[in-house]
Amino acid sequence: MPTSELPYGAIKIFIALVGVAGAGSLMMWLGSGSASTIRSWEIVRASQKDAVSQKKLSEAEALGKQAIRLAERLGSSNYRVGISHDDLGKILVAEKNTNEARKHFDDAEKILQTNIIRAKDDVTKRLLLADLAASQRNLGLLDLSDGKPEKTEELFKKAISNLQGCLKNATDGRIDCFVAHMQIDLLSQLAMLNAKVGRKVEAMKFFRQAIDLADQSFYPMFLIKPAKDEYARLLKTENRTEEADALYSHDNWVHYAQAAENAKNEEDPITFAKHLRAAADAAKGSKSTMHLAVISLKKLAKLQLQQSNTAASRETCMEALHVWKTLAGGADSEADYVMGLLIRQTPSKENAIEVQTSRLKLRRDLYGQNDFHVAETETELANLYAQTGDMKTAKLYANKAYDTFNQLRVKRHGLGVQELSLGRVFEDNSDLAKAEVMFSRALAAQMKRHKKNANMISEIYRHLAVVYQRQGKNPESQRAESESRRWRE
Repeated sequence: MPTSELPYGAIKIFIALVGVAGAGSLMMWLGSGSASTIRSWEIVRASQKDAVSQKKLSEAEALGKQAIRLAERLGSSNYRVGISHDDLGKILVAEKNTNEARKHFDDAEKILQTNIIRAKDDVTKRLLLADLAASQRNLGLLDLSDGKPEKTEELFKKAISNLQGCLKNATDGRIDCFVAHMQIDLLSQLAMLNAKVGRKVEAMKFFRQAIDLADQSFYPMFLIKPAKDEYARLLKTENRTEEADALYSHDNWVHYAQAAENAKNEEDPITFAKHLRAAADAAKGSKSTMHLAVISLKKLAKLQLQQSNTAASRETCMEALHVWKTLAGGADSEADYVMGLLIRQTPSKENAIEVQTSRLKLRRDLYGQNDFHVAETETELANLYAQTGDMKTAKLYANKAYDTFNQLRVKRHGLGVQELSLGRVFEDNSDLAKAEVMFSRALAAQMKRHKKNANMISEIYRHLAVVYQRQGKNPESQRAESESRRWRE
């Protein structure tokens, strides 16, 4: 397909990407005649939109006819001719001239279908399919106003089918929200048509499709509410009350989450816990709100742990992680926090290793390979494996953590707890040079603190004394031992 046949949206995107200079080159490549015509058509079409927004319909109609004449200079079947006919049709509908509007909508549909047949690439075809669906929608609405719901339903189904062909990116599967929102509108109207004539099963099918797509595509909640209300009414006539209530999961979550915060501020832990549980259960009603369930369950698990109810907290953590895995994306930082809570309550080293391994993968996805959070988890895994007697695996994780610390050029971080812990693993593995580095970093971190932990400093010096002695550094070992005693006293 020559560039002069590219959809308007594609031209706009191209010009935006290459900038003014690139756009000029494009115009030269198209040829000055085509370029001039396209530019004139764009200007007239923009003026037409302004006239419509100002309710100057007669002026908009005249500009619409001018846009058609300009577009026809590029060829009678140029896609711009189809778009211009569709634009003019909408203006004529606003002017109550439905007979003329229908002719223009019919012309738009035929011209756009011709362009789709000869489209040579996926992007062009997808853009044209969306334009065709818009024309079919406009024809369908015209039929509806003329009292022909059967024809409306037929056209809406065609439009939905065309939109389905360009809903998702063929490369990465991402949803095109603009296309999705057009499709949601059509599905909702189709559902309402079926509900009106008593075709309950068909109506419920289309309502469900519309609501599911709205969940995935950031569709405004207030726009989908009429469809939700009608669908909920139909579900209740079938005694499917739980499904009907689940449609309002976001609204319900907000209600209970706010009530929970109020109870927290009033220092009422029992009511706080009750509302957190209700918020989580409400959010689990829809895939679009399941990440909110993870947030509420995290808060509930934390509260239960603060109340020393470790069994309940552990169960809540497991529930939160189950919901998070069901999501298959999203709420990752919340899941990281939950894993941290769970590790503190895990009774066996083997279970702790399992959770820490999951947390390491999550943190690598969240923060990248070379991050302190990653090194921290690698250190904890090294310690856990050392405690189970698997020194080979312990050393593997210890070396990874050591490399990460070095790549970050971290001389100190926080309290030096992780550095101290990592130093112990290296000491146990007789990797004394690395142990010395980590104990020294732990010591530096503590010494920078305003409120120093004397017991911890004493312990670090004690480890340094042993490491120095094993390396034959007797004077350093004696000084470290002396410092250890001094801080211990």
